[in-house]
Amino acid sequence: MANQLEIEDLSELLRNWLKQFSSSWALRSYEGQLGLSPDYGETTYVVSRLDSGWIRLGDSSKGGPPVYFGDFCDLDGFERWFVMYQNGGYRLANKLPFLDQDTTAASVAPGFQVRPVTLFIDSQPVPGEELIEGELAIARFRSFPGLKETEAAGASWFLGASLETIIKSCSSPTGAPLFTAKNR
Repeated sequence: MANQLEIEDLSELLRNWLKQFSSSWALRSYEGQLGLSPDYGETTYVVSRLDSGWIRLGDSSKGGPPVYFGDFCDLDGFERWFVMYQNGGYRLANKLPFLDQDTTAASVAPGFQVRPVTLFIDSQPVPGEELIEGELAIARFRSFPGLKETEAAGASWFLGASLETIIKSCSSPTGAPLFTAKNR
């Protein structure tokens, strides 16, 4: 089902950002898949390429099996999402002012739409959401009934920006975000 994704497949920009994040981040193999993990070992983010070419992200707690997190149509989209998702930890590790940001949102950014889909995770159907930009599906996330704020809606606010732009925003001492994750 999954093809091996190599550390070298990640952009140099993301690898450098993870090094700046803190010395605790390690890029390693996780059961033949790419693993991104802080040294403390509580969580490993497992990244793999599906047969469809999409990138799948899961997280594994304390060496357990990875739990599905999301799918991205390309590696660039995964990298942009991952940097934003880890933004709070980066700011904390680098003693920058913390931003009240989240990767969830109550509304979808202009130019994007979210539609319900059925995802197959470990061959089991689960409810999901697909993020559409124009006519193109760019990401999929698990959905949870009754949850107003969604991962797909949050992703719509920053997946249109370049990785470099998102990293600059995350690294800014003033913490000025380039987008609004929550509609206030």
